[in-house]
Amino acid sequence: MEKRLTASTVHNKVATQMNVKETNRLRNAGSKLTKILCSVKLAIVALLFIGILSVVGTLVPQGGEVARYVELYGPLIAGIVSKAGLTNVFSSLWFLLPVGYLVSSMIVCSIRRLRNVLRAARKRSVLLEESKYELKPYHQVFSLSADAGLDIVRNGLREKVVEVLEKSRYRIADSVSSENTHYVSADKGIVGIWGPFLVHLSIIIIIIGGVWSAAASFSHFLDIEVGQSVDIPETPYRIGLSDFIIEYYEATDQPKEYISLLSVTENGRVIGEGELKVNAPLAIEGLHFYQMKYIPSVADVTIAVTRDNGEKIGEFRLPMVHGRYIEQIGLTVKPAEFAPDFAMTADKVAVSRTPNFNNPAVLLDIYSDKKLLGSKWVFFDPAGFHTSAEAGYIYELKDFTLKTFSGIRVVRDNAVPIIYAGFSILVLGAFLSCYVFHRRVWVMVKSSQGQIKLCVAGACNRNMLDFQREIDKCLREILPPTQEGLL
Repeated sequence: MEKRLTASTVHNKVATQMNVKETNRLRNAGSKLTKILCSVKLAIVALLFIGILSVVGTLVPQGGEVARYVELYGPLIAGIVSKAGLTNVFSSLWFLLPVGYLVSSMIVCSIRRLRNVLRAARKRSVLLEESKYELKPYHQVFSLSADAGLDIVRNGLREKVVEVLEKSRYRIADSVSSENTHYVSADKGIVGIWGPFLVHLSIIIIIIGGVWSAAASFSHFLDIEVGQSVDIPETPYRIGLSDFIIEYYEATDQPKEYISLLSVTENGRVIGEGELKVNAPLAIEGLHFYQMKYIPSVADVTIAVTRDNGEKIGEFRLPMVHGRYIEQIGLTVKPAEFAPDFAMTADKVAVSRTPNFNNPAVLLDIYSDKKLLGSKWVFFDPAGFHTSAEAGYIYELKDFTLKTFSGIRVVRDNAVPIIYAGFSILVLGAFLSCYVFHRRVWVMVKSSQGQIKLCVAGACNRNMLDFQREIDKCLREILPPTQEGLL
């Protein structure tokens, strides 16, 4: 009978062929991509790029202004460094591409390894073909005499094999018996096969945590005055400093501890508070606070002005840096610098020996119509000593208003638990890889006409020598004394 092809039949066949071709094309493309991602050579190249860029990122200051690089390297090199993205190496495309390749490569390799691990975990059956015993890394074949073989059969050879293996902490995975043949499969340390997979998985988790940390975390430095509160950037919170305490070592002026009394508020409601110390960070609402420094700051100074002839003009309060115009003398006086514990170096440079107010002094700049007439250090000395004259007037430091600031670092990094989890998995994977070995044993006992043939095979992923010694010891317990010479 002649078959006729309808238009719909032809269309379906063509569509099927096209689908098959498209499926094969996608499969080939996926195979090529997998080959690229699993390439050891490309992985080594990526690691070299990451290593070189990490060195560059360490040597070249990161996140600076262009002027800083011009000062360090000159205009030409600074332009090259800036255009190449070497001022922000760890967020540049040069760095992220090899890192992305490594992560993708480890994900693909981990998936492939996972399939092998699951296959090895499920495939724990006995070996039924005698030829396969010889293919294993460890194999032994014994032909026992009739008398010895009958004694072993009477005493239950299979039970003896199982007993000895279980005594060596092997788990019997499978056992099959026929009329003349017994098969036993046992293993131990199967959890060790997960070690390399967990190491790969941990590295992926650590890298993902690092990327998340770089993208979503922040770190800000805040200088907060006692009694004031400021906004915490990138959050709806405010942080307030109610008090700042300095503890000193006994009988010295050496600071022992800086303590900030903090409170964190949201829309006027206190959501957390506590003491912040140098070596005791404070955590509130996912934010971590670190005590970084103590900043004593002088808001203003009070000076007394006297003419050269001893005539007192008065006392004047001058804000730091800005100063003020003193009408009585027709001059502008600006406190330019304040030293809590004034001292002069051998090079005649004024410094403050400590942050403590042991010998306070202020540097005054004297102006007349915006013209600097001179600068003088004026000391705090209520008894009238250490006066300084400039432009026909004598200046004395009478008082100063002190402001205390606490330097606090605020950090939010939600990826820290992920990174810690990654390192925990890494330690577990390394332990399993180094100290837990997957050992497998296959035993076949075949009896025929009073003769017994004992075949033993084994495999171990590491430390093969120790594995061989262990199996030899088990065989000494299984075999009769007359057969020990065979081992």
